[in-house]
Amino acid sequence: MKFEPLNTEQHDLGLVSKLIYETELEIFRAILGKNETEGIKNIKSLINAGNNLFGLKTFTWLVMVTGEY
Repeated sequence: MKFEPLNTEQHDLGLVSKLIYETELEIFRAILGKNETEGIKNIKSLINAGNNLFGLKTFTWLVMVTGEY
């Protein structure tokens, strides 16, 4: 595995947002929306907006390298 910057052309922002939302359901439901679809949409917007904790320029993604288990 390796860390690399999030690349919106290579990584699915919907999936990334869903994985983030699911990490802390209670917290994200309270601050980003009780409805999963709404919460994921809000996280995706934060990633795209930048200049915040989830901003695209500060986001690093852990990826599997082909052949690793």
